[in-house]
Amino acid sequence: MQRNRLTSALVASLLCGGTYGVCSTGAVAQQAVSPTQAPQAWIEFANKLRMAAESAIASKSAAAQRLHDGLRNARANDAQQVPSSIVVSIWIGSAGTVERVAFKSIGVAPADDGLRDVLQRVSAGAPPSGMLQPVRLRLKLSAAN
Repeated sequence: MQRNRLTSALVASLLCGGTYGVCSTGAVAQQAVSPTQAPQAWIEFANKLRMAAESAIASKSAAAQRLHDGLRNARANDAQQVPSSIVVSIWIGSAGTVERVAFKSIGVAPADDGLRDVLQRVSAGAPPSGMLQPVRLRLKLSAAN
């Protein structure tokens, strides 16, 4: 169990602006793997997870509505204060459930809470065998209409 947690902490799948890659986020080492070296299964899983997360963000769920309401209120006060996208780290358990999420604050507590709740409910299935985590994704924060 301890070994699995250490292994899981060492490498992340990175999806930023359409570019895929894998990078280490562990305290032991900082290492990046080029997209051409990342296993195809990891890239496909990261893409599936990103699509599921963005779909959940765009949904009409109560958590998504809290996120959108917070974003709209913040934009009404200062549109430049609110980012249009955010990088999140998501840890997925072997059963496919989200175990943990982390991200830099949007700067609006209700939006942060809504995003955290939305991401905790995302499902993309179980990660590929041996995939190291967290999965890092750049997600669009478009407010629902």
